[in-house]
Amino acid sequence: MTSATAAAPVLAYVLGEALYLNLTSACTLRCTFCPKIRDGDFTVGGYDLRLEAAPGADEVWAAACAAGLSGRAEVVFTGFGEPTRRLEVLLELVRRLKKAGVP
Repeated sequence: MTSATAAAPVLAYVLGEALYLNLTSACTLRCTFCPKIRDGDFTVGGYDLRLEAAPGADEVWAAACAAGLSGRAEVVFTGFGEPTRRLEVLLELVRRLKKAGVP
């Protein structure tokens, strides 16, 4: 008998020169153009952004640091949901990014 190990959620990833931070899969809308709604597809740029649970600021920060903070043209708060629904986490990450000198 083999036990399946779930892959760790993708909380931070790089596309081009931008660092993307995945805060939530929760959204109050059902936009017909959203791949999550239209196709059941949670992937962007080859990254599966499905989140089973909402990550805390420490988890996202650790993932952001692992992805690399320096040399980023921008930081994008994203996910297949509305990042401002996690406003406390978003603001805490902004404070940390600012302190680290990230644009």
